[in-house]
Amino acid sequence: RVGRPFRRTFSSASSSSSSPSSLSVSVIKRIRKELGLIKSLTRYGHSVRMANRAPRIAFCQFHLDKGTMFTAHCFTDESMVQVNSKGRFVFVRRGDAYRRVLPRHKHPACLMIWGGISWNGATPLVIIRRGTKVDGGVYQTMIHKVYLDWAERKYGGKVLLVQDNAPNLILRMQSQMKKVVEAQGAPVYD
Repeated sequence: RVGRPFRRTFSSASSSSSSPSSLSVSVIKRIRKELGLIKSLTRYGHSVRMANRAPRIAFCQFHLDKGTMFTAHCFTDESMVQVNSKGRFVFVRRGDAYRRVLPRHKHPACLMIWGGISWNGATPLVIIRRGTKVDGGVYQTMIHKVYLDWAERKYGGKVLLVQDNAPNLILRMQSQMKKVVEAQGAPVYD
């Protein structure tokens, strides 16, 4: 099905010395048009699991109703960035949304980036080398070398650090808080 319009267009638009690899841009556009292909942005699925959507919506609605502005908060997170040779655009038939989804490679070249965003701007980005295990020590080094200096410059040190619930970030902190609460005689909830 794809070959017919290509052969027909190629044979009518090319000389005997041309090859398919030397087609002009206008010929390629015409072939795409004959095949019914349109230019479309690639699409990726949402990263929030269905089980987590309801609590997040409730949290957001609560703070919207309360009028919370988060002016003294810095939200931080880390993300893997993949090197990908594919472009942002794909050519698909009109209405064919499923062909826009790009395949994911099993072991793509990637690196981890950590950063934060606040009312007064973004923190400097921290680029973490491949193979570095981000445990408590690495995370605390990032906080001390990057975040604390930034927080002092932007907020005079009076900013609340809001972290995600990654286990390597919260386990040590939770156990320390649990010891403090137990020492003071207050009940501990797991």
